[in-house]
Amino acid sequence: MKRIALIVGSSGSLGSELIKKYLDNDYTVYALYNSHKISIYNKKLMPLKYDLTVEKKFLELKKELKGHVNSDSQVSIIYAPGIYYKVDIENYNEEELFNNIKINVTGFLNIYKSIFEYLKESKITNIVLIGSNLLERKNIGSLYYVLSKGMQTQLVKQLAYEHGKYNILFNQISPGMFISNMNSNMDNEKIEKIENNIPIKRIGTANEIANFIYEFTSTNTLITGEEIVMDGGNTIGY
Repeated sequence: MKRIALIVGSSGSLGSELIKKYLDNDYTVYALYNSHKISIYNKKLMPLKYDLTVEKKFLELKKELKGHVNSDSQVSIIYAPGIYYKVDIENYNEEELFNNIKINVTGFLNIYKSIFEYLKESKITNIVLIGSNLLERKNIGSLYYVLSKGMQTQLVKQLAYEHGKYNILFNQISPGMFISNMNSNMDNEKIEKIENNIPIKRIGTANEIANFIYEFTSTNTLITGEEIVMDGGNTIGY
């Protein structure tokens, strides 16, 4: 069986861990990155620069995958582009909200639409969109983020319902906070405060999340339309 992984947002902390995990297990990896370059080199790694706002980039991806996905393919797609910044509700800006939606929702839809005709021919496709435990517990200043991630949750459920007949499985994996490029400057005092609200008394790591995603997508044949929260119990313990 030919095993293929498509990782979107592959130059981030989680994306880098995902690339290594799938390569270590003999997948051909198509790694879509935006601004930061990928520092991993492997003959089975296909780095592709993308822009979620440019239509021709989706056509380039379609061309790249043509002939590589067939009835003998097992495909894993992980959608993990990262955007997070705080904004007060009083300073709501429609353009900024739409930018979050573009990255967390419509960017995925455009990618999916461009390669759907291939995916429905594959033996099985596991698709994971990265959500957030902030859908269950709120944080001040996270309006754009939770609105767009909430839309993503409903997108996962709708596509799971409509496209299960093609053996395409959709799920959302929602981590709690973990150290990444987006929060690497967070001070130890704040991390300790967060950890005190977590039952296991520590935050997770990108490696832990990547390991779970790999194991899940490489073995799952039945779970679809679900949100799996990975936060050490932060949601129940906050």
